[in-house]
Amino acid sequence: MKVYIAEPISGTTDYIERFSKAAEQLREMGHDPINPAAESAHLPANTPYESLLFIGLGLLASCNCIYLLKGWEKSIGANREYGFALGLEMFVMREGDQNGS
Repeated sequence: MKVYIAEPISGTTDYIERFSKAAEQLREMGHDPINPAAESAHLPANTPYESLLFIGLGLLASCNCIYLLKGWEKSIGANREYGFALGLEMFVMREGDQNGS
């Protein structure tokens, strides 16, 4: 299953490590993870927030599932991604669930 990883980025300093760890766990479970932190790493540092969000939604649209890491509820962007995923009737996994390590 192609799985999009969602969690807070703004206001955090270790998001690259958290996304990478989640991607590795998903690979070990046999999934194809989409790591938006890694995908946007090559973009200019001054890329507007809304542009990053729209890029993320495009990546999410290509997936079958969204994987919500702990703390996602506190992130406006992750909430928007979650709502988008629900609108597309995607499968939802949450970190800490039986399916989401």
